[in-house]
Amino acid sequence: MDHISVILPKVLKRHGFHEVAVASRAVRLAQEWLNRSVPEVSHSLSVRTLKNGCLVIEAENSAALSVCADHQTELKDYLNGSEIETKVLRINVRRS
Repeated sequence: MDHISVILPKVLKRHGFHEVAVASRAVRLAQEWLNRSVPEVSHSLSVRTLKNGCLVIEAENSAALSVCADHQTELKDYLNGSEIETKVLRINVRRS
């Protein structure tokens, strides 16, 4: 009998949810990274979505936007080095 880690991706792909699950995991990892790496503004940052290689982060204020923009490359490198099954090509930080 196959392990759940083998079965689940097959079921998700069959029903068209695999890409959604991968994007959701990337969003969660990005938010956790922001919480650890920029705790002074992480409460003002919200990772929204990953679609077509573009990670979207919303900032509540310009200070959070500036700090997040300064750390984009580090976040992208972290996500691309993690075990998500897609690549983050760019990060779009915008005001909410």
